[in-house]
Amino acid sequence: MSSPKQTAANRRNAKASTGPKTAAGRARSSTNARTHGLTAASPFTIFDEVPEAFIQYHGELITTLLPVGRLELDEVRWIAFAGWRLQLIYRIEKYLYDSARVAAWREYGKSQWTEARGEEDLLTSEGKALSEEDTAFLRESIRKRKEIACNGMNFYREQEFEGIGRIDIGSIFQRLTMSDPISALLRYKASIERSYYRAQKNLARLQALRKGVP
Repeated sequence: MSSPKQTAANRRNAKASTGPKTAAGRARSSTNARTHGLTAASPFTIFDEVPEAFIQYHGELITTLLPVGRLELDEVRWIAFAGWRLQLIYRIEKYLYDSARVAAWREYGKSQWTEARGEEDLLTSEGKALSEEDTAFLRESIRKRKEIACNGMNFYREQEFEGIGRIDIGSIFQRLTMSDPISALLRYKASIERSYYRAQKNLARLQALRKGVP
């Protein structure tokens, strides 16, 4: 059993040991007891997230929200977790819409090319029976359709080169929810947003209790 002197010394030492002083340090130290990852401060890596970026993001939230005590730190962690996930949701959302737009251009270009080939066949088979005016009209139509087709395919190739169609977090999500990725994305987004705002509300309640605000 500790003597009164030892107890007093322990209390003085506890006051002197304040732990990490910077926001980044507090965010990093919150992961020290990690075991299986289910209660880890940083979210699981889904695709290409940088752990250090999350630690910085978490630290900035700690600096902004100024949590005191384990419960408030936990709520800030959940705010960081949900906020980080929302950023991934926005990346996926952009990919899905960009991918759909590129696919639409590609299909439109293919349809215009098919129409141009049909008009070429008509010129070949019926050219002698057509008037000069009809022939000129068909030639101009063929030219325009092929130009549109080439522009559409070139746009598709350019976007594919920029990343659309390659392995990205959006393409992975699309493969996992092939039947209706937009609906699935909106469900995930709504769920994460509820967690985000619930954690904010809980933090505000805890801070009000700590400050004696009714």
